[in-house]
Amino acid sequence: AVAAPAASPLVGQAAELGLATVALVPRPAWHPLSLLRLARWLRAHPGALVHAHTSPALTLAAALRRLAPVGAVVHPRRVAFPLRRGRKYRTAADRYVAISGAVAGALLAAGLEEARLGVIPSAVDLEAVDAAAPTAELAREPGRPTVGCVAALAPEKGHATLRAAWAEVSRSLAGARLVLLGDGPER
Repeated sequence: AVAAPAASPLVGQAAELGLATVALVPRPAWHPLSLLRLARWLRAHPGALVHAHTSPALTLAAALRRLAPVGAVVHPRRVAFPLRRGRKYRTAADRYVAISGAVAGALLAAGLEEARLGVIPSAVDLEAVDAAAPTAELAREPGRPTVGCVAALAPEKGHATLRAAWAEVSRSLAGARLVLLGDGPER
């Protein structure tokens, strides 16, 4: 089953695929109605594995353990910045999955037991990247330095810092070009 805010695209897509859905209240993640709906679903499916995909979902999963039978909680961590609430990451899930050694290091630094941590690296289909034809806008121009940044366009990725630094680069390297590739709230 997919549990997500009722009006989210994820719930709609899951329903289109014929998957069971649990409609949650958008905010806060631990809204009492969301907890009630998830606890009801978990009681009907004892032993279910809970994949808490985000930090707020992990908070919700920790609360659910007190209300309903949970087989296990798994939480993926995709960012390496320091944890604000290390205790939650030490206790809320049975297993944690980091997408890189750097992310695993941040979890270990916060006190997570290594035995409860696995690493599954993020992957990029390099054949698909190689096969992609560059647009005329992005065609390489001999002699023109081009720097690319491929990342989610989100505040935590530091694009504001990159843009500020680029002003200095462009003053000292005439004709240099910065290309940002990605999508997200800062698009």
